[in-house]
Amino acid sequence: MRLIFCIAALVAVTFAQDANHTPPKVMVYSHDPAEFGTLNTLICHVSGFHPPDIMIQLMKDDEEIRNAEQTDLAFKKNWRFHLTKSVPFTPKEGEKYSCKVTHGSTPKQYAWVLVGLLSVLPAKAKDASPDVQVYSKGPGIIGEPNTLICHVKGFYPPEISIKVLNNGKEILGAKQTDLAFEENWHYHLTKHVPFTPSQNNKYTCVVTHLGSPRVYTWISDM
Repeated sequence: MRLIFCIAALVAVTFAQDANHTPPKVMVYSHDPAEFGTLNTLICHVSGFHPPDIMIQLMKDDEEIRNAEQTDLAFKKNWRFHLTKSVPFTPKEGEKYSCKVTHGSTPKQYAWVLVGLLSVLPAKAKDASPDVQVYSKGPGIIGEPNTLICHVKGFYPPEISIKVLNNGKEILGAKQTDLAFEENWHYHLTKHVPFTPSQNNKYTCVVTHLGSPRVYTWISDM
C-alpha cells in the first residue's frame, strides 16, 4: 500500500511541476588546457532539460568516439535533468570534435573549440565562492537505496575539499569526478555516494574553500 501511495505521489508531483519541454544547455570542453598531440579528456555536460529522454554522442569528425563514459541521470527539484559524458582523446590539428545531443526528435551538434588558453592568464581570475547543490539521484524516500550527490561549481581557485557526511561522520566510499573548468577559469566537480535515507539521520556536504568550511544539508523532496 505504501509503495502504491509513493508511486502515485511521485506521478502527481511530476505532472504538477510543469512537464513542458525544456531544451538542454550544453557545454563542451576538455579536462585540461588543450594542446595538439597531448592526451586529454573530452567532456560534454548537458543540463536543465525535460523530459529526461536524451542521447549524447561524442564525435570525432563524423564518427562517434567509442568507450565514452556517461554519469547517471540526475535531476533537481524542478524536474530538470542533467548528466555528463566524457572520453579520453588526443586532439590533432585538422580534426573536428563535437558533442551531438538528441533531445526529442531534433539532434544538435556542439563543437569543441581549442581555445588559446595559454594566452589567458589565470592570475586575472578573481576568487569566487562555490555554488553548492545537495540532492539525491532518485526521490528521497526514507528506507529506499539512493545516491547522495554534492555538485560544486563556479569556484576559484581550484583548491577545494568536499566531504559527504552522515550525522557528522564522513561517509566512506564516496567518489569524486575529475576537476574541470570553464573558459572563465571557474571550476566544477561532483562527489556522490550510495546511501539509504533514515528518518533520524542528517546528511550533509561540507565544502572547504579558501580555508572556510561551509555545511550544506540534504533535504528530502518527498
